[in-house]
Amino acid sequence: MITLDSIIIGLQKYGGISNYWQTLSSVVSKNFSDTEFLLPKTQQSKTRCLGSGVTRIEQLPTIVSRYCDYSVSPTTEIAHSSYYRLPRTKSVASIVTCYDFTYERYRSDFSAIAHKIQKKRALMSCDHIIAISENTKKDILEFIPKISESKISVVHIPIAENDFNENLGFTYDNRVVFSGARSSYKRFDLAVEAVSLKANLTLDIIGPPLTPLEHEFVKARLGNRFTQFEAKSNDEVLKRISGCYAFLFPSDYEGFGLPILEAFQVGAPVICANRSSFPELVGSAGFLVDQQISQNYRDCLSELENTETRNRLVSHGYKRLNLFTLDQFTTKMAEVYEHL
Repeated sequence: MITLDSIIIGLQKYGGISNYWQTLSSVVSKNFSDTEFLLPKTQQSKTRCLGSGVTRIEQLPTIVSRYCDYSVSPTTEIAHSSYYRLPRTKSVASIVTCYDFTYERYRSDFSAIAHKIQKKRALMSCDHIIAISENTKKDILEFIPKISESKISVVHIPIAENDFNENLGFTYDNRVVFSGARSSYKRFDLAVEAVSLKANLTLDIIGPPLTPLEHEFVKARLGNRFTQFEAKSNDEVLKRISGCYAFLFPSDYEGFGLPILEAFQVGAPVICANRSSFPELVGSAGFLVDQQISQNYRDCLSELENTETRNRLVSHGYKRLNLFTLDQFTTKMAEVYEHL
């Protein structure tokens, strides 16, 4: 039996990690007949379907159990954790997925310290690590150099299939899109400043409502040339990105950067920082900005006025998705499980 420790769905209602775990759970339950889901003790987890298999609910509240080792069934052979936990039974083969080192790079509060300790213990003690990108693998070896490289497998997050097709992206409006969280390292400021330097463009901000300070900042630079949109589903995000002038992703750091692939999927030209995992995803299918200043992002926006340049990026971006398919993800995950 494979036990999937699904603690993440009690910690994150929406987001990249919970979406990743939903995909992985579906793949595992379809390809391995004996699967068990350990769900956190929250109403949300009880109503969320991860796949076919046995379901158990943790006894302790998630706020406590997130820091505890988890139980497995007597027949469990492999235990895979969604968020840096270890099985109580040490005789089973344990896997931990590692996403990024955002806490280590950008946070130093109490919760960050607890997270770092828990993560290091899990990665050091587990039998195998899944890194979601080559960049995350590099970070593991940088922050925890005692870990052997042979213990790490890189399995990229797949892009979900949908009804969008290769013809999208060649007709567009004047919207530049910024999507996601707006923490300091996400560099939302660069997106606003870059659009402010292009009087013919507007900014679509997809994500949680702007704070009063954010609204004041955006209003001072863009006037009325912006729209706030709080998406209720991933499909709504994709529809909003579809047909835009450009997708800006100026973040300083991401473990993977799935929104880049989603922009490729709907035919939006991508402009992002030449940092962390982004070159790994983008290749030559988008603009990679070397220096984090708004003028560089403005210059890339200007280059998209050239029809030939724009069409080339749209076509290359769509083809780039062939490197991140569900079939490839399924094959690599099966190889890891079968090896263990």
